[in-house]
Amino acid sequence: MLIRFILKHPILKFLAGEIAVFLKRCGLLPKTYHNLANRWHGSRCFRKAKLQWSPNGYWELNPMPNQDKLMQFYSNTYWDFKEKIISANLRDFDHMKLLKETYPDDIKDTRFLNFGSGAGGISFIMHLMGAEVTNVEPSIITNFGWKHYYDLSEVNGTFDIIYTSHSLEHVTSVEATMAKFDSLMHIGSYLFIEVPNCRQSNCARLENGGQDGKIYSPHTIYFTLDFFKSLPYQKLILATYNGGVSEGTISTVANHEDGKAIRYIGKKN
Repeated sequence: MLIRFILKHPILKFLAGEIAVFLKRCGLLPKTYHNLANRWHGSRCFRKAKLQWSPNGYWELNPMPNQDKLMQFYSNTYWDFKEKIISANLRDFDHMKLLKETYPDDIKDTRFLNFGSGAGGISFIMHLMGAEVTNVEPSIITNFGWKHYYDLSEVNGTFDIIYTSHSLEHVTSVEATMAKFDSLMHIGSYLFIEVPNCRQSNCARLENGGQDGKIYSPHTIYFTLDFFKSLPYQKLILATYNGGVSEGTISTVANHEDGKAIRYIGKKN
């Protein structure tokens, strides 16, 4: 009850976070709260920023945290995948079903790139189906025979499917990331993207950035449908969905811009 009360009041939340960081540095904070202290310390790079609108259809942090600061933040708060068992969740199976319905060829021997693969997820399913899987993930994950790169800049060649789920909202440059995706696509390649919808209005916790002007670390980018409408690919699917943000949910198409997540599938012609 006390923690909930503190989190509801910005000043108390700020003071509690700074005290936790100080106590951890002095070796006086119980280990139970170390992760919270690390997260608060890392989020300082977000608290210096404001949201800036891009005419390309999204809001972004200004100033944008540099890559080193972001990596420090993630290493202290998210990168515990080394101890996780690789498994697929409902969202992964939901995405796999949509890919099979959209992608015309057999999944076997498909060259599949998963940008921001996390603990594996859909890469595990694709690997079992015979795809040639390449993961881009800055943390350490269990290797099942797939290729693993820590940064997108290290990847070369072309892929039949480029997939990114709830990862594009964490990049420091949308333009640079999309340009790299395009360089890794051949004619006929498919691009699957899912991101939170910053214009959602029908959920209790609005992680919508641009609508309320708030920054929700670790999101650096806040997308609208307008961004995906401008992509230079044949649009196969573009809609907002209810569900999909949680890893344990199956999505349903929402009305207009009101869904929690934006889902896009395009084909390079």
